[in-house]
Amino acid sequence: MARLGGIIVGSRTDLHVQSVTMTGHIYRDVILEQNVRLFRGAIGAEILFMDDNARPHHANIVDECLKSEDITRID
Repeated sequence: MARLGGIIVGSRTDLHVQSVTMTGHIYRDVILEQNVRLFRGAIGAEILFMDDNARPHHANIVDECLKSEDITRID
């Protein structure tokens, strides 16, 4: 079971509990689409994105999503 949450601009995102195996598709659709993209307007054009190097976080579909939104990943 995956538990995912984040800190954005001094606040927190909702905790997401996934009872299924986390995949790149789920990570993109649930975390990136519903959280990261929505905060872009509130915090400006430049976003630095940090993850914990879990496999789904570095799936090609996630990399493509971040690149399409011009979001820089902290390595």
